[in-house]
Amino acid sequence: MNDKYIAPEMLSPNNLSQLAQMMDRRPKALLIAGGVHVLTRQDSELFLLPPEVIFLKQVSELSRLTRNDRMLEIGACVTLQRLFEQAQDYLPAIVIYALRNIANVAIRNQATIGGSLAISSYRSDLFLVFAILGAKVEIRSLKDGKLKKVKRVALIRLVREGFLILDSQDVIVNIRLPISDWTNWQFLKLHRPFSTDKRSLVIVIVARVEKDIIHSFHMGTLVQGRYLVYDYTLDAQLIGRRYPILQKDMLFFQNLLEESLDHEEYVMTDYVRYTLISVAMKFLRG
Repeated sequence: MNDKYIAPEMLSPNNLSQLAQMMDRRPKALLIAGGVHVLTRQDSELFLLPPEVIFLKQVSELSRLTRNDRMLEIGACVTLQRLFEQAQDYLPAIVIYALRNIANVAIRNQATIGGSLAISSYRSDLFLVFAILGAKVEIRSLKDGKLKKVKRVALIRLVREGFLILDSQDVIVNIRLPISDWTNWQFLKLHRPFSTDKRSLVIVIVARVEKDIIHSFHMGTLVQGRYLVYDYTLDAQLIGRRYPILQKDMLFFQNLLEESLDHEEYVMTDYVRYTLISVAMKFLRG
């Protein structure tokens, strides 16, 4: 038996044009940036990789971090720590909080924004936050040796459409995050107490309140790292209401929320339902 480890061929393009050429010539190559997800799936002492690997960190277009008056454009290879350090003045406070509470600095220096959104079997905490804030992902597909076909996907649409599934010829180029002044927000991550089940429950709520009136409201829940729960009904009913919500209206909104949580039992357990309703009602009370 031959246990000799053969190092893969590592390719490092400098721009999208070079990346397209390498992808065209090596269609089976693994595209990798931070590699955190690949590393965590390893069950060997060696960091095993396929024979051909295309390293994306040097692609200039994927490392850009720019902004205008309406949005922040984040290159897919921008690391979590770089975003945290260089965009604090523009990021919504809830994004800063979420980034600060992801793993540690060493991991955040390695993990990329694109990688955090592109995992095909798991949704990260950052996925939920970006989805609730209206982020869109720009994907380019290889065609005729060029990455020229552009598709933009709103993450919140994946509530019904499933995960962000990328073809082997697809590349996330950037993420566009709207710059909005969310005056009230909450990010809560819980693990079920007294249980060996380590799967988490993440709740994200944001609201824009001006002169005690709700102008915008979004709430989403991530169950077990897979099931994204979001309903437009509560959002629509809250716009134009006074904040905090009047006591006489609380029962109406509680019933509305309970109706929106009509999901399969393996997603919306009694614990998840009770916790979500309690957190939401406390938020609405101000």
